[in-house]
Amino acid sequence: MDPPSIDAVIASGKAHGATRSDIYGCLYFYLSEQLREFVDRLHRFDITVHLFNEDAGQLASGIRSGEVADQGLPASTRFDRVDVSNIMDVEYLGIRETLRCWGP
Repeated sequence: MDPPSIDAVIASGKAHGATRSDIYGCLYFYLSEQLREFVDRLHRFDITVHLFNEDAGQLASGIRSGEVADQGLPASTRFDRVDVSNIMDVEYLGIRETLRCWGP
């Protein structure tokens, strides 16, 4: 997602009575609108979040083997997205191992 343009932030503030010179006020209204939209989406869509304190590679194999089925992730689980963040770095799993663990 791209950062908002300053024009979008100012337009949001103006819609709530803030002036162009009150950039922090404009930013407040812009961010408030974004957060409300996020909460609305959470209510509209079927979203489930699972948090694990486990090595990413071990978690992937645990899901695949069914070891974490009792925690709501059966082996048949498929994801729309997997945010692999820095695990693709050479110092962690690396690209090849990350794709092996989390790929189809």
